[in-house]
Amino acid sequence: MNIKVYPSQVHGSIKAPASKSYTHRVLFCSALANGRSIVRNPLLCSDVYATINALRSVGVEVYVNNESIIVDGGELTQPQNPINCIESGTTMRFTVGLCSLINGKSIVTGSKSLLRRPIKPLVDALNVLGAKCTCINGLPPITVEGVLKGGSVLVDSSLSSQFISSIMIAAPKSSIGVEIRSIVEPVSKPYILITLDVMNSFNVSVKYSNDFKFISVERQNYTPKDFTVEGDWSSAAILLVLGVVGGMVTVQGLNMNSFQGDKSIVDLLKLINIPIEIGNNYVSVTKHLIKPFEFNISDTPDLFPILCVLSACSIGTCRLYGVNRLRFKESDRVVAMADGLMKMGVNVALSSDYIAIKGGRVMGGVTIDSYNDHRIAMAFTVLATIADNPIIIKNAECVSKSYPSFWDDVRRLGVKFEVV
Repeated sequence: MNIKVYPSQVHGSIKAPASKSYTHRVLFCSALANGRSIVRNPLLCSDVYATINALRSVGVEVYVNNESIIVDGGELTQPQNPINCIESGTTMRFTVGLCSLINGKSIVTGSKSLLRRPIKPLVDALNVLGAKCTCINGLPPITVEGVLKGGSVLVDSSLSSQFISSIMIAAPKSSIGVEIRSIVEPVSKPYILITLDVMNSFNVSVKYSNDFKFISVERQNYTPKDFTVEGDWSSAAILLVLGVVGGMVTVQGLNMNSFQGDKSIVDLLKLINIPIEIGNNYVSVTKHLIKPFEFNISDTPDLFPILCVLSACSIGTCRLYGVNRLRFKESDRVVAMADGLMKMGVNVALSSDYIAIKGGRVMGGVTIDSYNDHRIAMAFTVLATIADNPIIIKNAECVSKSYPSFWDDVRRLGVKFEVV
């Protein structure tokens, strides 16, 4: 599906969709808890359905309705067929850890884009901990044979914190517990905090150093939980930038004390003097001149596409640092954003680990390839609203990966578009 987005002014209030990161983690912890857990206000998107189907493949009973997911966890069984994680990197990495607890062979695979995302650090770590894992050239698919004994392991967490989170979630069910030591300070540390928060909610105790280079999880049991998922700051950031460049937007349903790293969008907007109102569970922004800024996205990679858009709308040159590992997301996000911005007349310069974007006139009148990447499609939707001419976004349905109601929500805010 291709969508043509027109220059638009926006105004209104939207409830943030539920957090995808929390929903994934709560589902995996529920699967390991012996009994019934209830996940309230889950995000029901294609990535989460990939996790639900993965859990069902290993014998976990999962029931879905509009407002909650019920999980009867405890016993895991060997899957009868390869587990297809579609395009969900979180599902794949966490499922590999889960399968290391199963006595028997499991195969974990995914779509073409997922099969190019590195998995070797996790495979190597699980092998050290007693599971037998194999992959080819460090990439999926992965064959896993349990069971996870435990012990001490050194993990390369320079590409993704999900390698650590996967081991953490499986560790309580290992034979002797696990000590995780990182070669370098992990990237995306807020996501490890989310994992810790969810595990703690299921009464699992974790010891760790402040820099997360040392994490210790003893053998213990998960306790079933009735868990309500908070709003998603990654999606909220997109809506807030839409308001900053195009009118006035309020995003509701947010936890101001969240561990989600993308909450840092609020600090950035404050830093560049954007008019912002912060309430108990909402943030409201108004269109304003955007001062040039610098930002390191190492801990918040999902902010990269929308911060590229914010940069393109600024009155100077902005620099985003820590972009290297964005080349291994759903697309090569550095190339995807640079290519799209330049098509729209924006001046972009790439260096080894940063991108420089000079704000100014945004021409539009072009077709943008989303590369089937949900965050690319949403980012260019925002940029299209202030362009001189409409733009066409290819494969715009890919937003369902993380934000199924995106097109309905932005229409309510005043964004004009049509399917072409």
